[in-house]
Amino acid sequence: MPYRDLVSYTTILSAYAISGHLELTRRVFDSMPVKNLAGYTSMLIVLASKGKVCEARLVFDSMPMQDTVAWTSMFVAYAQNRHFDSARALFENMPEQDLVSWNSMLSMLVLTSNLEYLKYLFDTMPQRDIISWTNLLTAYAQAGHLEESKRIFDEMPEHNLVSWTSMISASSQNGNLVGAKQIFDDVPQRDEVMWNSMLAAYTQNGHLIRACHFFWEMPQHDFVSWNSMLATYAQNGHVVEAKAIFNRIKLLNHCDDVCFLSILIASSHDGDLYTARSHFVSMSMDFRLQQTKQHYTCMVDLLARAGHLNEARELMLTMPYLTDSVDWKCFLGACRSHSDIRGGGHAAQRTLEMDSNNGSAYSLLANIYSMRTRETGGSL
Repeated sequence: MPYRDLVSYTTILSAYAISGHLELTRRVFDSMPVKNLAGYTSMLIVLASKGKVCEARLVFDSMPMQDTVAWTSMFVAYAQNRHFDSARALFENMPEQDLVSWNSMLSMLVLTSNLEYLKYLFDTMPQRDIISWTNLLTAYAQAGHLEESKRIFDEMPEHNLVSWTSMISASSQNGNLVGAKQIFDDVPQRDEVMWNSMLAAYTQNGHLIRACHFFWEMPQHDFVSWNSMLATYAQNGHVVEAKAIFNRIKLLNHCDDVCFLSILIASSHDGDLYTARSHFVSMSMDFRLQQTKQHYTCMVDLLARAGHLNEARELMLTMPYLTDSVDWKCFLGACRSHSDIRGGGHAAQRTLEMDSNNGSAYSLLANIYSMRTRETGGSL
């Protein structure tokens, strides 16, 4: 393009910002001969999406003028990066607030579970729409306040799929599966999120058989539903079913770190160290996924319980995460099972260094000495 006017620059800048291309957005922004409000706002938004809140604030402060969109984008940037106090302060200092800024603030408060302030803002809003009502309902539903959620739901001028789904979640959290299913059946139209919420209601309340039947009745399965069933089978020790689900997920190319954590938990239930090792290595080699602390903890637990104490200790000491008292206490329990006094002594020492009030560490170590004394006839 031989000549770019301000509209061209702004269009290109917005496209890069929406796509999340920080460096390209920055390059276009820096090359603009004249920067307008839309350009500043696009730069602010892309910086926030990359977690660069301080840089976003510098852009905000350098703007020759700020409109409501800029103010809202800035406090949303704080909220997205969990700087909730800064977001609230900025919102309260806005020279003018519109419905979008009010709803954005309510959405932030849903994340913080600050029901009191959220209700205060909702009551003081000059106007409300379905998004405002849904934010209020979602906050109370997530907090498990079923009766208050019902009252808000009944007062809503209209309902959308999010509000119906929030009621299913509220009923589920209170163990009211009959009520959750009744709400689900009453919804005139359902989306994948609602189907997954009802599936979660069964799995989270321990109704594995119902969850299984419901899963296969679903019109389609997405990443969330497959993962939900895999986690349920794994956590309840249904190893064969968990492995079958995991293999289906692999064929669908839906694997993520949560899937691998579930299959490691399943392998832990039946002590299948070989399979667990294969999956652990496959994460990075085949799927280019980074193992988290939880994946390492599962492998340490499997190795230790299988009697590979030296390997377990080596993995703990070389993993790219700091060990904690829970890791060492689990290792201490394995040392007790295998009567390893030296390893148990070291594990107890490390546990107590991190948690001096952990009385069970003393108890486990005493059990190791007691067992070894009985085995050796009184000598260590």
